[in-house]
Amino acid sequence: MYHVVLISENRILLKKIYEMLEDPSLFRIHIVPFSMDAVDAFRETHSDIAIVDTSLFLPFEDILDQMYQYNWPFHVLLICHEADLDYPRKDNLFLLDKDTLSKELFHEIIDHIRQRHSSSLQNRNTKITVNWNGTHSVMIQPDSYHILVIRTFHETDMLDSTTCHTLIEKTAPFCNLHLLHTSGSIAIFYMNRSQIKKEFHYTQLSSLIFQILGQQTALFYKENISWKNLQATFEEMVDRIPLLYFIQGDSKSLQTLQHPVITPTRNDLKNQFILLLTNLLDLDIESAKHILQDIYIHTIKASYDRSVLEYIRMHLQIVYSLFFKERIDFRFPCIEQELAWLLESKLFIPIESPSSMQQDTVKQCILTLYNEYQTTISLDGIANKLGLNKIYVNRLFKSQFHRTIAECLHILRMQEAKYLLLFTNEKVYHIASSVGFSDTGYFIKTFRKTTGFSALEFRLLRENKEDFNQNYAGLMEI
Repeated sequence: MYHVVLISENRILLKKIYEMLEDPSLFRIHIVPFSMDAVDAFRETHSDIAIVDTSLFLPFEDILDQMYQYNWPFHVLLICHEADLDYPRKDNLFLLDKDTLSKELFHEIIDHIRQRHSSSLQNRNTKITVNWNGTHSVMIQPDSYHILVIRTFHETDMLDSTTCHTLIEKTAPFCNLHLLHTSGSIAIFYMNRSQIKKEFHYTQLSSLIFQILGQQTALFYKENISWKNLQATFEEMVDRIPLLYFIQGDSKSLQTLQHPVITPTRNDLKNQFILLLTNLLDLDIESAKHILQDIYIHTIKASYDRSVLEYIRMHLQIVYSLFFKERIDFRFPCIEQELAWLLESKLFIPIESPSSMQQDTVKQCILTLYNEYQTTISLDGIANKLGLNKIYVNRLFKSQFHRTIAECLHILRMQEAKYLLLFTNEKVYHIASSVGFSDTGYFIKTFRKTTGFSALEFRLLRENKEDFNQNYAGLMEI
């Protein structure tokens, strides 16, 4: 299939060319009625043929000059309004006089363009390799490509070669999927855009995949990739495989995942977590569950951002450790299963306390810690806020949680500092200040004593992506 972009501000001419060209088995036609959109449309559709009316508002020469900056094989047909048009001839450029435009002549030129286009793609195969669960090679032609990554979260239905070939057979009526590699629950496919057999859209493909594999599936894709950029794009897609964690039951373009609508700030996330914690401490279990569901489904899932997920996980881990002296093993296949486990966890078992007065004191201590650990708050400051003796407050807190207030404050500050070093590029002095240290030197000394790393050494641990992903839980251990 050839992608053709028709660029003209003459609606009658557009209609005439469209009617002469229309053949769904051969062409996908993209009409551009405004010259200012010409280059964007050409780029976005990765067009094989551009038919350009020379009587545009913007100079057609400028439009062609910009098109020639792109490196995929394409041909241009100029519909000329002057018989003696003076424009440098190129191998991929054809001219047709508007006044002699007829269906027969037009088809003759288009057929010639198609032959030239096919010829330009022959004998230019190249080999690309992808490193993912081993090294995989594939021979490709100079063409445009789409890439598709699929993951199933079903415990028994894996994406083995039989299942993948079933997908290939079922999608054959409208596109030719090629399997690059499958590994258990994840498979990577590509397709030559020129082999797409009729009108095609990823919603169509997604629906079919969900029918075959069920809703416990996620997929993301990227369209219109030049063959020269295919290897780099494969590598980019492999790097983005962890994003499938967020999109069970959905299909997303890579662009959407890279530029989500929702990008919550840390302050927003902290406020949401404090609201959850307040309801847990008030023993309003149903409200707390609704808040956690809202955080996971409407904030984390919609962000497609691991840093957002890890910020909430960090604080859930601190509270779980404080309340139950245990840690959460966050190794779930998808975000829905993580949420389901949390909703049934000990977090939502009411905390026992000897008296309601003591329970209220402990609650106020915890909320003050969470609201103000990023300031220079201390045990003295918390006791003063509560109007109670600091020794009494500290003893009550330790009897409940087996940690002093100072120890809990230290954990909050160090965990936040670890998070900021691993997921932001903020300067160390700014991180020190933002976690309640007025002296950067004292923060650096405290951080090294706590973690065994300097702040800069700790930040460098994220540079090796594979080691970082494998060892992240250990780095964030309390």
